[in-house]
Amino acid sequence: MAIKRLFLFACFTGILSSCNQEPYQQGKNLYTYYCESCHMADGSGLAKLIPPMSEEYLSAHRMEIPCIVKYGQKGPIVVNGIEYDQQMEGFKHLTDAEISNVVNYVLDKWAPGTSPLLPGEIASALASCKEKTK
Repeated sequence: MAIKRLFLFACFTGILSSCNQEPYQQGKNLYTYYCESCHMADGSGLAKLIPPMSEEYLSAHRMEIPCIVKYGQKGPIVVNGIEYDQQMEGFKHLTDAEISNVVNYVLDKWAPGTSPLLPGEIASALASCKEKTK
């Protein structure tokens, strides 16, 4: 019985410590897989073709970011005073939870003063932009 309790304690402690090391690990993994080749590991973007992960842009467009991840970006946008007009494909196959994780990773990493999006906010944002894409 004591060994069982010790094992459960060790598992629980391991879970807690792993959460504190990287709060958005799945988001980081998704960013690395889907976004990094264009937006770069450091979020700097690609010259004047792909916009950077700008704190100013992310903060101002916080509720639009889930839609951009899911449905892509068409048409010009201005980031840090530079206009970008390169189309970004969306990732429609990602679940709401995966979108939440990648969006919150991006916000945490490049707009640290911005509060994370809650699951209800992600769902609401995606529902509103889905209506616009019909």
